Amino acid sequence: MAGVTPKSVLVAGLPDALAGWLARALPGATVESADTGAAAEAALARGGWGLLLLDDALPGLGGRGLLRAARARGELEGIPVFYTLFRGADAELTREALQALGITRLFFHPLDRDELVRQAAAALEAPPAPAPSGRGEVAAAVATVWARFRDAVMARVDSVEGAAIGVLQGTLDAETRRHAEREAHKLAGSVGTFGFAEASRIAREVETLLQGSAPLGQADALRLTDAAVALRRELARPPSPMTAPARV
Repeated sequence: MAGVTPKSVLVAGLPDALAGWLARALPGATVESADTGAAAEAALARGGWGLLLLDDALPGLGGRGLLRAARARGELEGIPVFYTLFRGADAELTREALQALGITRLFFHPLDRDELVRQAAAALEAPPAPAPSGRGEVAAAVATVWARFRDAVMARVDSVEGAAIGVLQGTLDAETRRHAEREAHKLAGSVGTFGFAEASRIAREVETLLQGSAPLGQADALRLTDAAVALRRELARPPSPMTAPARV
């Protein structure tokens, strides 16, 4: 990097391709990418950043951990923070929590690139030069993000399947049931952002079924099993380019 300036952007925990695209869309701005929490900490320690674009799933510290540590060291004073995550993963990010972490704007995956570059240009007081993304480029970007987070999504399907087995065996306790309910809720939100509308609908049905404390019977176990099978079938399809930006 030639040097950190007030128009420098640190992209942490997101694909290098996104950092490269942002550099092209913001003439005059310098964009650096950090793949891990350690790399992001080292970059922040150098100072002089004009914007931090940070993903919640930053390897190592996690996005929230990095923010807490960097703020404790006074490294983010006056620096706008754009934070990215999946819908359904933000249950703890209330408005108060966002303010406490110093998050300026919140964006959901798959990212609306046009909105991102507009907001980044405004934060840096730089003229944007966004080039319209072709359908193929958007689809490729969505597929890249999906590949990165697919295992975590499928682990939530495993929780649904585990609840079904627990009902069948009579071993489903309240704690496990509540966990599966929360995972179904997160699943409904996260897969919806990738265009898996049917999978989102099925996950919400699972969430509704698991709510409350009324005993679950064999019929419910079959419904949960069928739901898990259907979810796996739907999520085997390619994701769709959908955008769902959000502002704080």
